[in-house]
Amino acid sequence: MVVPVLLQTGCKKYEDGPAFSLRSKKARLVNYWKIDKWFQNGTDYTDSMYLYPYYKFKDDNKGISEVWMHDSYTNMWYKQNPIKITWEFSDKKDSVLIYNSDHDLLDGFLILRLKEKELWMQTTMLLGDEKVVVEERFVPVCDD
Repeated sequence: MVVPVLLQTGCKKYEDGPAFSLRSKKARLVNYWKIDKWFQNGTDYTDSMYLYPYYKFKDDNKGISEVWMHDSYTNMWYKQNPIKITWEFSDKKDSVLIYNSDHDLLDGFLILRLKEKELWMQTTMLLGDEKVVVEERFVPVCDD
């Protein structure tokens, strides 16, 4: 028996992959993610971080944004109050938009990689007068 295979031509959706997945974009995004790597303008600052973001994207487009803070002086960890969020994909599904409970846009991230166990996102922010490109790479909190 011959089974036809359909190949997609053209560019892949996300810059760093995957080129193909059997899981939907939403199924890959829905998870509890913790920061693994943090880059600013291409330089890895993971080891000098003191704020560690976590995102919980739920299937109903709700979720939680949490930040853990490390105090290097006392070597203790503190969890800031979690923020209830809603999220959605952009029209092209190449970005995820995050809103607070009043539906004010908190942030928009360009998705660079979206796999079952990897989420790479990028945003541009203004620090003083300087535009800074931030790339955050996440892994699941509970890796079964």
